[in-house]
Amino acid sequence: MEGETAVVSTGDIEHKRNISSPFNPNYSHQQSRTTPTNIHSNTNISISKRGLSAEERHTLPEIPRNPLTASVAHVVSRELGENFLKTPIRPETVKKLVVSGNVDDFSHRAYVQHLREIQAKREYQLQKIGHDEQAFLLADIQAHENDDTEDKTHLSSLYINEEALTRDQVILPRDFLSFNLQKHIKQEKESKDGEKQETDTDKKLPKLTHQMKSKSFNSIWKDQISVAERDFSRGRLQMIDNFTTYNINPRYDETRSNQLITKIPPNKPPALLPVFEAIPSEIIFTRYRVGDVHETTLNLRNLSSVAHSCRVIPPKTPNFCVSLSQYPSGHSLVATGLSVVYNVKFAPDTLGVFEDEIIVQCSNGTEFSVKLLAKRPPPVLTLPALVDCGYWLAGGRKICEFKIRNDGGEGRFALVPATSWPAVNFKAVIRSDTVHIPPFDIASPTLDLRSGDTFPLKISFTPQSTGEFTNEFIMICDNGEISRYTLKGVAQTIQIRLEDVEGGLVDLNELEIRDISTQYSINFISITPFSYCQKRILIKNLTNVELPFVWTLLEPVLYNREDFADQTQPVEIERIVCESSPFNIQPNRGTFPPSSIVEFHLVFAPSQIGNYHTVFHLIIPNAPIYPTSVSSPEHTDHTKNSTNERAPSSDILSRNSSKMSAIPSASIQYADQTVLRFEARGICENFKYIFDPFALMFMDKLYKNISYRKDFQFSNTSISPLIINWMSVVGDEIINVEPVAAEIPPDATCQFTLILTGTKTGLVKVEVPYEIDGIDEYGYFHVEAEIIGPDVAIDPAPIDFGLVEYGETIEKIIKIKNTSPIIAKCRVEEVNKNESKPVLSLPDNTEITLKPIEVYEFPIRLLANEEGSLLHHIEVIIEDGKTIPIEITAIIQRPSAYISPVELNIQESFVNVPVTRYVEIYAVNALPTHFQWGEVTCSDKDQCILEINPRQGTIYDGKSISIEITFIPQQCGKLNDDWHIPCYIQNSSQPIFLKLNALIKTMNLEFRLNDNTFQFDEQFILDFNRVPLGEKSCLELIITNLTDIQSGIKANVAKFKTRVLPTVNEQTNQNFEPINQEVGIGFHLNKSETDIYNLPPRGTVTIPISVISSMWGTYTDLLQLQIDGIDTIKEIPLQVHITGHPIKTYLCANNKSNSTSLPIVQFGSMLHNSLPIKKKVHMQNISHIPICIDWVVYDITEDATDRPKFIELIPVIDNNPFNHFASETTIMENNSEIMSQTTISTKTSSRAPSAISSQSSISLIDNRPTQLIKLYVEPYRGKRASDNNPIFTTSPITQVIKPREHFYVDITMLPRNCPIKDRPIKCNARVCGILSVTEDRQGSPSQGFQRKIYYEHEEQVEFRINGSLDIPSLRVELDDDDCNVEKLEALSFAIPVGDILSCQPNLYNCTLPLTRKSSRRTSVKSSTQNHDEKIYTHTLNLLNTHQYTIPFELDISDSSFLKIQPTTLTTLTPQSKLNVQCQFHLSQELIDRFYTSNLNANPSLLSKIKQTTTVEYGRRIQWQEHLTVNFTQNEMKQIIPIDIRLYFPILTVNHDSIDFGMCFIEQTRQKELILKNLTGSSSAWSIRKVHANNPDAYEAFRIEPKSGILKTQLNSKEKSAQQVISIYFTARHNHTYECQLLVEGLLDEPPISILLTGEGTFDGKYEAIHDI
Repeated sequence: MEGETAVVSTGDIEHKRNISSPFNPNYSHQQSRTTPTNIHSNTNISISKRGLSAEERHTLPEIPRNPLTASVAHVVSRELGENFLKTPIRPETVKKLVVSGNVDDFSHRAYVQHLREIQAKREYQLQKIGHDEQAFLLADIQAHENDDTEDKTHLSSLYINEEALTRDQVILPRDFLSFNLQKHIKQEKESKDGEKQETDTDKKLPKLTHQMKSKSFNSIWKDQISVAERDFSRGRLQMIDNFTTYNINPRYDETRSNQLITKIPPNKPPALLPVFEAIPSEIIFTRYRVGDVHETTLNLRNLSSVAHSCRVIPPKTPNFCVSLSQYPSGHSLVATGLSVVYNVKFAPDTLGVFEDEIIVQCSNGTEFSVKLLAKRPPPVLTLPALVDCGYWLAGGRKICEFKIRNDGGEGRFALVPATSWPAVNFKAVIRSDTVHIPPFDIASPTLDLRSGDTFPLKISFTPQSTGEFTNEFIMICDNGEISRYTLKGVAQTIQIRLEDVEGGLVDLNELEIRDISTQYSINFISITPFSYCQKRILIKNLTNVELPFVWTLLEPVLYNREDFADQTQPVEIERIVCESSPFNIQPNRGTFPPSSIVEFHLVFAPSQIGNYHTVFHLIIPNAPIYPTSVSSPEHTDHTKNSTNERAPSSDILSRNSSKMSAIPSASIQYADQTVLRFEARGICENFKYIFDPFALMFMDKLYKNISYRKDFQFSNTSISPLIINWMSVVGDEIINVEPVAAEIPPDATCQFTLILTGTKTGLVKVEVPYEIDGIDEYGYFHVEAEIIGPDVAIDPAPIDFGLVEYGETIEKIIKIKNTSPIIAKCRVEEVNKNESKPVLSLPDNTEITLKPIEVYEFPIRLLANEEGSLLHHIEVIIEDGKTIPIEITAIIQRPSAYISPVELNIQESFVNVPVTRYVEIYAVNALPTHFQWGEVTCSDKDQCILEINPRQGTIYDGKSISIEITFIPQQCGKLNDDWHIPCYIQNSSQPIFLKLNALIKTMNLEFRLNDNTFQFDEQFILDFNRVPLGEKSCLELIITNLTDIQSGIKANVAKFKTRVLPTVNEQTNQNFEPINQEVGIGFHLNKSETDIYNLPPRGTVTIPISVISSMWGTYTDLLQLQIDGIDTIKEIPLQVHITGHPIKTYLCANNKSNSTSLPIVQFGSMLHNSLPIKKKVHMQNISHIPICIDWVVYDITEDATDRPKFIELIPVIDNNPFNHFASETTIMENNSEIMSQTTISTKTSSRAPSAISSQSSISLIDNRPTQLIKLYVEPYRGKRASDNNPIFTTSPITQVIKPREHFYVDITMLPRNCPIKDRPIKCNARVCGILSVTEDRQGSPSQGFQRKIYYEHEEQVEFRINGSLDIPSLRVELDDDDCNVEKLEALSFAIPVGDILSCQPNLYNCTLPLTRKSSRRTSVKSSTQNHDEKIYTHTLNLLNTHQYTIPFELDISDSSFLKIQPTTLTTLTPQSKLNVQCQFHLSQELIDRFYTSNLNANPSLLSKIKQTTTVEYGRRIQWQEHLTVNFTQNEMKQIIPIDIRLYFPILTVNHDSIDFGMCFIEQTRQKELILKNLTGSSSAWSIRKVHANNPDAYEAFRIEPKSGILKTQLNSKEKSAQQVISIYFTARHNHTYECQLLVEGLLDEPPISILLTGEGTFDGKYEAIHDI
């Protein structure tokens, strides 16, 4: 049966240790009794064993259930215990180790090989055990098959194959049975073998299995004890076991093999804490030695509040021991806070790790352990596992030193060869001073290192042959640890190879003669003496050993080809060291690094011309002698005929054998070894050079007695530097070369300077000698030059006296300059001198001596005694030079001049305005011409005034002079024709004349205004046109002077003048105001009456005229101009029309409208029937006179039925529209008739308001002349507000405002007067203020101003009023957690009806449900007043988004299960909100209302709701309620929907019928039924029996539990719940039982019917092993 468990226990306590062994005589009997139980596959069998806990029993192999597949592992595990259960090394692990074992480590390979042998042996043993195990099983099966009686079941050993088991060394039954019993068993065995026909084991097994299944064990149950007796026996055994536990020594408690009975772990109470504390909690020994006893103290302190005693169980190992306790008060009780002291001693016999523990048992029944640990920190050495000695030469010895540092604990070590370990006698292994492991020697066999110590380990490597050597040695520590190390060394021979030679090598076969022992030949290029040539040579050390070297230079031993051919045996020669060789190699000695290339430089530096040849030998000094040396390939190739050479190396080589002084000379031999031989050849030749230029020639002429330098180049084309020396030349000329000596590198050029000094004039040709080092003969360099005397220059040459006035004597200076660098001597002589008429006059001394670059001034005088042209000559004669001729010329004349122009005409001139003109006087020749002006010759000299500048002067060099003539008219008209001005020339008999003509004019002006031009005599007006009130306007009058007369203008305003206001805060603009404030107008000029506007000749002047006013009206005035040069005063009329009004309104206009928009008074939004609202409008009279304002309100409606109007006719009687409202009303009633009779077109409304003239009026005249009616046409502003129930009113209606006064106008909005109540409406109006002044301030034309009032005034005070009346509404804001997914605008309640169960804790006597967690979307609050209800609260916010206050009340549609807060009258201010709580009360009464039976009986409720049924949510009922907002100011309402959903649970079961089948009588069987609730609502369920086929059936079936609650949560991830119901069936009689069960729910769940069936029987095969 599913879910059943059978427990089998044994009652034979005496044979408890052998009960599971197959050799036990009772083993076969017990197996036969448990066989029926093993047939069931779902039955678990456990055999209790004393001494094993539940955890230990689980680790043991399972007892076999089927004999065909059974094993004896459980038997072996019980006997061997932990050793059998240890995890062995698997074959896979061995396989991996074999793969990784293919390494060079010998120890690893040996370990893997040994492991493979053990694994193979293990596999063989496992195969034998398998065969033996199969033999045991077959024998047991045969014993069960062939036994006729129960008395012989223990003789199963008769069927064991003893021969096979004896071969496998298995203990047989005969080894412990008596002789007679063995004989009896043997006879039975022989008789059985005769009856057997089939011996095949494979054919036998199926038959045996079939017979075992067919065998019945019905009689076994009769021998078992009853349940009551079994419980009593178990209790007695438990008591016995408890007694024995106290008396057993706790030290041997772990060795107890079994317990008396199998213990089932009871439900233990919570573990108690120990009352003692161990100080320290763990005892650790770190520094100890063998043979010493170490001791420490253990304190056990009482931590509890009462006195306790304790017991200490000593350690188990003999190395630790604990002393007797030392109590603080002399008795075994330890008080609170005191400690009991124990001394713990430790005596190690080795330096290994020791672990143990001390168990402390407290008097409260608790115990704890104190760990004991002895562990010395192991030493840690820095020596690597591979000790590499590197490379060395075979036959030599290398001493290596390795630093060993101990980073761990203290330790002593011994070093032994690996071949000597393990050693029988350890002292015999390390008795010597060194550890000899050929070819290695270790210096110290023992080490003693403390922590941090460093020891140098010296190892000697002495190889006798080439190759790699590895050996192992063992390092044993005193703590028993063993470390294995490997020594490694490589032996090589000396091998040197020539890698590369710069420029290459010469083939030895091509040489006719070469050295006898050379391997290579190197040739150098030809060079010159004292130069050198270098080649780079690369030589590689082919070994990994550092090799010292030294070079030896030897004289060659030359052999030709025939000598080499004739040589058949080695020749012994004696080498001679070359002492003076031009060859040199660097470095000449040093060391070859291991396996590296060394660079050498071979230098050829000869000092004399010739051929050179030298041999180089590379020698390795003190090289160890290797008996079987192998020559390098280079040796075999180039030394076919070997030679025995003896060189005097003792003189040139340094022997450094101090390193090997400690090595015995008998075992190691050293000698110098030559490893490389080559010869070097070179040739030294003569120099090569060239001059540039080849000969030096001075192309310029050279002055006598002066040294001249000239450079030339000397190029060395040789491959080596040369040295040149120059000789001097002394004679008529002196020649030197600098530098005298120079060293010139190869392919270089040197610059020399030749110095030449000539002592005589003439041509010079000279050969200059030079000498080159290394050349015996002189060389010569050719030089040519020309020597000259001094040079003289004359300035000027020729001499020109130019134009000379007759009779004058003129002197000129000529400059005689010595242009040469030497002294010059010369004299001056006149050519063809005439003594009678001398022309020139020279000084008395004409001999001149000039130094180099000296200038001498020589005077020459000309005598002008004759008019005409003059030509004469003089000469300058130079000593040792040439003669220089000088030509002298001159022109002799008298002075003369003329005027241009001769006649001067002045076309236009003005009185007292000077006019300047210019004339030129030209000289005829270059002589100085003196002139002077005379007086005017005319009949009337008063017409003008003349000024001449200059009046006299001199003209030089035949040029002209400009004469300035200033003409100042004095009288109007034309000058006479006889106006002439004379000019006199010096030494001239007649003067020259200038004629003058002119026309004289007077003053004239021109005016320009804007784009119009007016003459002085024309009349015009300065009109400012329309100027807004309070603003400045400016006109500019431009006056142009049409003449060249300088003038000035004074400007003045006749009436309305202004005064300048003082500036504030450095204000740049000039402010002004009218002087007469009552008139309120002023014309302003930027200058005062006394200031003058300057009017330049032919220029303009601008006179700005500004106007400012504080009052409307039309104003006129005069601008008076007084002009210099004109006797009359010019008057120009001024006119301006001031528009606007002086009332300033402190309101803002609409920014979105144009600039002409009116200011607006905003009342905002209000509710219908709300209280009146008053606002004040701030205004100011900015004028200086009182003003009367009459306010008129016009309503602007949005009624589309009104006929549109464009103009309005306003009647006025007796010029006062506000004193006769009755007459005005009468005329306004006939307004439509008047409009139809007038000729004014309605199209005039499209014009601007200013276009409708305020003076366009229509007079209606009747027979009564006393009444005068005026009709004013105004733009339509709206419907004039009525006096009854107006929406907007003003207060006061009429008011007089004082000058500069601030005042307020009250605007009142009356929402109750609005006729429309049922919809939102906009209320707009326009307020117009009609302005007027008193009659004396209206003005007249004589006063210069006029003002219009009332409707004749064009602009009035206007502003708009805007407001709106709304119906009340509130914005609903739901909490995020309360929002419903299906309907966001509704308040949602999702209620699982199962939550009511939490309010009924005693329902069906079930356990109280856990506290229900709140849903994410629903906030649940339990009611504390009524325990039968569940309250759900949702919150919402009512927000007033308007700009007015809203009063309201809240109401709910169904208050039986819905409640709201608040319920009183509430008022919301603008932009505020109210938190409203809506509560849903879930009660049993409400749930009963929605039961299916009640809904069917209530059609009205059924039509209101909506039902749906799903597996996930169960039965869902949904309907809507609403929350009403009642506004108190009107009868309007606002509805807020409430969505309600109730979830009813549905129950399901996994089986609708349960059949127990055939059951043994009086045995109870159990089956399970799963009841599930898959919905989101909890369910309270109950199960009952409703029907049975007989009365006993009610008692035969038992149900547990019978009722309960399945708790679920709505909107939860795991919202399903289930209950496992156990159904028990106990048959009392052997007949069929049937019973009908009904599962019902408290919350209207659909009932579920379940059928139970079962049958009782006495048949033993249906009996269960374990009864429930």
